[in-house]
Amino acid sequence: MFTFTSIGAISVHSHMQSFLAGPRIFFSTGWTDKHKLNPFGEVQIGLSHLNQRVQQVNVPNVSASDTEVAWALGGGAEYLFTPHWSARANLDLLRTHFASAGQNRFRLVLGVTYTFGARGGTHSK
Repeated sequence: MFTFTSIGAISVHSHMQSFLAGPRIFFSTGWTDKHKLNPFGEVQIGLSHLNQRVQQVNVPNVSASDTEVAWALGGGAEYLFTPHWSARANLDLLRTHFASAGQNRFRLVLGVTYTFGARGGTHSK
């Protein structure tokens, strides 16, 4: 963020990293097998680290960082191109708790995946 105020320019640089792990559960039906679409739900828990630096004209820089527990809840779908290649999209709610206050963020994740070895289920045939 960058803004001009009556005391000069102020810039805020924030960088957040999240390290989460948890189960992803796929829901298959006859319809999803026919259309090569695998919907899923997921729950993840881990840590998020936030590093922030504030710069202002004629004032020393101020920086702070914090690491807290975070969790995510969401779901999405995977489309199978071949038994090894697929595309995946999911939407998660990421909950963090920095500076004694909770924050909610929505994450949209798009990706292409490759599965080593044989994939289980009807799509591996």
